[in-house]
Parts: sequence; C-alpha cells; structure tokens
Amino acid sequence: TIAGDPLANRLNSGSSSSYQKLKRHLQLLNVNCYVIEDQCSDPDYSADLEYIVSYKSPKADPLCKRVHFFSCPFGLPSPRPSSNEQVRSFIESATTNYRGFATVPVDSSTPLGVTVLKAKERGRFELHLSLTCVAEYKFELLGNRLSVDGTAFQEQDPRIGSSSDVAMWTGMRHMHKCHDCDWMSVSEIVKLAGQSSISEEQSPPSGTEGNASSTILDTLEHAGYRPVLIEPTSKPSNFVEQVDSYVESGVPVVLSLRLSDDTQHFVTVIGRVLAGHNTPYRHGNDYVAAFIVHDDQSGPYKWLPRDQEVVTEFNFNEMDVMNPFQGEEIEVNFESDVSYAIAMPRDEVDIET
Repeated sequence: TIAGDPLANRLNSGSSSSYQKLKRHLQLLNVNCYVIEDQCSDPDYSADLEYIVSYKSPKADPLCKRVHFFSCPFGLPSPRPSSNEQVRSFIESATTNYRGFATVPVDSSTPLGVTVLKAKERGRFELHLSLTCVAEYKFELLGNRLSVDGTAFQEQDPRIGSSSDVAMWTGMRHMHKCHDCDWMSVSEIVKLAGQSSISEEQSPPSGTEGNASSTILDTLEHAGYRPVLIEPTSKPSNFVEQVDSYVESGVPVVLSLRLSDDTQHFVTVIGRVLAGHNTPYRHGNDYVAAFIVHDDQSGPYKWLPRDQEVVTEFNFNEMDVMNPFQGEEIEVNFESDVSYAIAMPRDEVDIET
C-alpha cells in the first residue's frame, strides 16, 4: 500500500485533495515507491501559466515537480537511495515496474497537472475492463528510459477553464498521441471557445461550462475534429449503443451530466466495463455495465454505471464509481444523468450501430 501522509503531502495542492483522487488507482497498481523529479518544466503548465499571468494574476513559479510511481516487488531498497547515482541505479532496476507520473506545480495554489497512470485492466471474473483510449507516454529520467500506457488526466484549474474544457483536453491529448492531432493546452482550448476576448480588467474566461452543446461542437471543429452530437432517445439502450460504438473504436466521447437543475458537469469516456451474464444478449452494448471515464473532480479511470441496477447486481466498489461531489453520497449513472454526448473523431466516420 501507499505510505499515506508523505505522498499525500507531495500531491495535495490548493484546497483540493489530489492524493485522494489518485489513491484508489495507485493502490490497484500496487505502487509502493516513488521518485521525485525536482525543478522540471511542463509545456501544459507553462502555457496555462502564461495565460493566467496575462490577466494580471500574481506571478507564479513556472517550475514543477514530477512524481514517478513504481510497483517494486520488494519495495524500496535499504538503505534508501539518496545520491543521483543510487537513484539512477534504482530506476534502472525498476523500469519494468514503472506505473506512471503526476505533475505537481511548485505553486501550492495550482491544481494537479498532467498525470498519466498505467491503465490497469482490473476486474473480476464477471467484469472485464476494456480501455480503448490509451496511448504510450515516454520519459527519460537520469539516463533511464521509462514508458507507460495510459490516458492523460489533470485537475480543473478554475482560473483557466471549466470541466468541459478539461474533458475536451483529455480527448484531444489522446487523439494527439495516437492520431497526430494538434497538441493543445487547456488555455488554448478556452481561447478556441471564443471566450478570451475580454478586457484586461476582467477575470479570465470560465470556458464552455453551462453553454450550449453547440459551443463545444464549434470548439472541436476549430481544433480540426469532426465532432458528432449524440442525444438520448426514448430507448436508453440506443443511447448507450451509439456512445459505445465510438468508444469501442478508440474515439473519446465527452459526456454532459446534469447533476441538478443548476449543476452541469463534463467527463471523458475512455473505455467500458463489460459484464458477463448468464443469458446471452443480442447486442454487444448490452454487456456494457459502465463507462470508464476521466473525471477531473473524482479522479482517473472512474466508472460511470449504466444504471443503478448494475451497481447492485455486480457489487461495484464505491471507490471505483465516479462521484463529482467529494464527501457526499450522490448516485450518478449514465441513463439518468447524461444529457448529451459528443464524440471526437478526427475525420468523418460511419459508425455502424
């Protein structure tokens, strides 16, 4: 298990509990060692920081720390490596046990930056995790080459954008890694949304939150995508089927969840939880018990249940299920709470359903 307090102190930033968002997945990956890379730069943070400072916000430290995670069968060597040479030797012996990284801005008021954790296809006999929007991320640390297969995640920085902007960023970053689409930071996405033409006396724009789906569609089109709006039908299984068709093909899908009359939230679908049943179904999407999403509020690789029945039927672990309201027990599911979905193909595609 993770040694709680030391790592929690390294990851917590601002008022958010970043460590709690990552804790479940780090435990599932059996992470028991981490190496901290001091004073490194991150292109996403640099771009977003420049954007914030342009609106007369106080200057912040442009450097970051990057926490690299490992799952070592025998734990950390004793005595603990201290010199660069000792750390280099440890990393060399643990490259096959690399489980990803988290970018932590030195400025404690800034949320967790770009984070990529290994996409673990966990599950049990009757549940299979199918992660379809995964890419390889490579690093060089003290002369050692590290790589991890996962989906990029980061927390929302309210000074820059909203959950919809972060949701689009998650999808765009995957398409950049896998299909050579343009690299874009969250701040660049906000600018594309047409929210940046404000006077210097005003605050930075809040992004696309609360706007019509047309704003997100326009933003994605300006970024070079051919987005597809998918709306619920009278038959919930049809809605699931349409979304699943894109996700199965490796195309990320942004979901808009109406959590209350005045609360709209966005997540990115990157895979599915497939459930086995005693009675065979006619359609493959009938086996989709949940969608796997990146949720900037509750963490990476969270499950959005198809409905509340599957939660009980397959005894979902509450730590796996997304909950954008941390500390409150609020049930969220696809069929009841998703108001629309937007698929993010790069080119026009004909998805058979």
